[in-house]
Amino acid sequence: MRSDTDIDRSAKDADWIEGQHRSMRRWVGAKVGRPVADLSAEVCDGLLLIELTNKIIAEVSERSPHDKLYMLQPLYKRPQHQLQKYENVADYLQFVRLVLNLSACNISADDIVQGNLKLVLGLVWSLFVFSAASTMSGFMPNAGRSFFEVKAILLRWLNPIVHKKGIEPISNFGRDFSLETSRPDLYFFAILDHYLPNRYGFDVNVKKLQNLTRAMEIGAEFGISQLADPENFLTLVPDEICIVSYVSGWFQTFEVDAVWEEVSGSRGMASESSPLSLSHISASSPKSHQWADEHSIDLDDVSVGIIEEVDKVDLSSKESREKDELYFENPMLDVLFDTIVECESIKHRYEKKALRFHVDVKHETSRLKRNKNFFCGFSLDDINEKLMTCLTRCKEAFADNAIHNENLHSFFKVAELVIARCNLLVGALKEYETFRSNKKQKLLYKDAIELDKLYRVINDKIHSVGIDCDYKPSTHFDFVSGVKDLCTRIERTDTAFLETARKALQMLQDSALKELNGQLSVVEEVSEKYRHLDGHSEEKALIYSSLERFECFMNISHQLDYYARNLDIGSSPSSIRTLLKTSLESPGVSVDSTKDLYSTFKKIAKSKMYLSHSECDTFLASIVSTKYWSENRETIASFKNLIPIFHFNLRSSESDSSISVHSDLGHNNSMESFSIFEESAKVSKHLSTGTLDAYDLSTFMENIDNGFAI
Repeated sequence: MRSDTDIDRSAKDADWIEGQHRSMRRWVGAKVGRPVADLSAEVCDGLLLIELTNKIIAEVSERSPHDKLYMLQPLYKRPQHQLQKYENVADYLQFVRLVLNLSACNISADDIVQGNLKLVLGLVWSLFVFSAASTMSGFMPNAGRSFFEVKAILLRWLNPIVHKKGIEPISNFGRDFSLETSRPDLYFFAILDHYLPNRYGFDVNVKKLQNLTRAMEIGAEFGISQLADPENFLTLVPDEICIVSYVSGWFQTFEVDAVWEEVSGSRGMASESSPLSLSHISASSPKSHQWADEHSIDLDDVSVGIIEEVDKVDLSSKESREKDELYFENPMLDVLFDTIVECESIKHRYEKKALRFHVDVKHETSRLKRNKNFFCGFSLDDINEKLMTCLTRCKEAFADNAIHNENLHSFFKVAELVIARCNLLVGALKEYETFRSNKKQKLLYKDAIELDKLYRVINDKIHSVGIDCDYKPSTHFDFVSGVKDLCTRIERTDTAFLETARKALQMLQDSALKELNGQLSVVEEVSEKYRHLDGHSEEKALIYSSLERFECFMNISHQLDYYARNLDIGSSPSSIRTLLKTSLESPGVSVDSTKDLYSTFKKIAKSKMYLSHSECDTFLASIVSTKYWSENRETIASFKNLIPIFHFNLRSSESDSSISVHSDLGHNNSMESFSIFEESAKVSKHLSTGTLDAYDLSTFMENIDNGFAI
């Protein structure tokens, strides 16, 4: 018997799953624009997952155009059979692992198709974290797409807001959001008053649950999805996933989308004396002022004078630019900017196509292996024996120019089995013909050639401006090794399937199928005898049923003959047409060469290790022509986005006034970084957040020299 402890644990697990299921299906419904009742049932064919992921990718691409993502199309848009659903989901899981870098190793296509709710929730939660972290990436540069980073950004956003209202700091999304021990209702009203001062009053005489419910209703008016219910806050330790998913909606609405601006007309930042009636909280929260003292950042020691001077710089003014010691006007470096930005764009196309090529080849080779194994495991001797039995039963059923019911029904039973098995063979051959005449030609004679062309274009262009190295794609994208290996693999798998299929077809063609015409003549003789009977007689019905089976057998025989002839053809007309078309569309690459551009850039940039935002703009403006600077700001912005950012963190407290320097690029830091920071401290707008970003030209040039890895 189960103990009370086991029963309690099972009940808690069920509540936990139900709570997360409710939050996640509401989030999915909000993303796709329609209600979702049961995730485990609605994701089993892969279509909802693909639609959801494409929505997320569209949002990420809109905010971060440089993210190398592309939309996924389902293999089967209307999957009817279990195998089609399985292939949709398997292709989808491979996509999110390779393209989105989601960890879905413990989730298989079988888990999703069979509706394993826990694993479905785990997959959807990974998509939520990816979506939320991508949305927040602009608020913590170089942060990873992890649950930890999402929580860190939300706490970093929430705590300054609640601190101004005298509320204790929030350290977690569990116990600190419990109505039993904390005041989450005040957190949400603090957010409202922070962005919309004086607009929403707070009633101190109303119970906490009522206040929270009202705050959530106000949030819903701003379009915040109801991913949590007030009841989720009533437990001692609320479910962290439910709370984070709901609070993320507030962050998205007020901080990212700024929908409150439509209400207030401007950014209504609440002051410390904001009239939100929370003064009574200070008396009951003695820690709040202590927290404020411990965590306030005093930047008075930082030279504000330097900041004011930087703000005065007018990059569009040629007079101010000429004061820079590095200023010179060399129109030829304009070409370097254009070439690097253009090559990065081509590189993006190459990697997107190469990844799709990799996925398609893997999918097609998997199908070929599956069909080859099907032919190898298919007992042709058994089919031939059953076919002989079938024809013998037919002969006995119509012996002596009469109909023998028992033998005839035995003929029907064996015939159905043989027809079903042969149709599976025909289906595999039909799938192979589609692959051979269309998909294989596209992969080998179009996609692979296009990848080769893009690869050569990138190298020709970067060599033309003096970049001596060749472009070195990552393992999945490498045409020189990876793509050619994939082509070899698909040819090898195709050959193995072809050999197996030919042997199987030869055996079938030499089987009892050759005796069909002789057996059909027996049925014809019996039909003559019963021609005079009524059309609805039992005898005629049995003869019609027999003829239907023979028609199926003859159709299968004709199809096997057709596929046997096709397998002996070396190249189909469509493949030759595709090859001819591709050769006509793939001219050689020709680019003008200016070999000294990159070396010139390296000499100038050698002394510029770390640059603030303003300094980077000044430097870039100094090495291109005035006309180019004014007319090609989009290209310049794209070039600047390719330069890695070095991340500095400032920590300031009563006992520690040091500055810590951190790089997301994996460099070894030393005390020399302190002097670097003094120069970078000119970027004033980052000081209030405790972070500084510096553009690292040294690493930028290293990346270019190491295979154009920008």
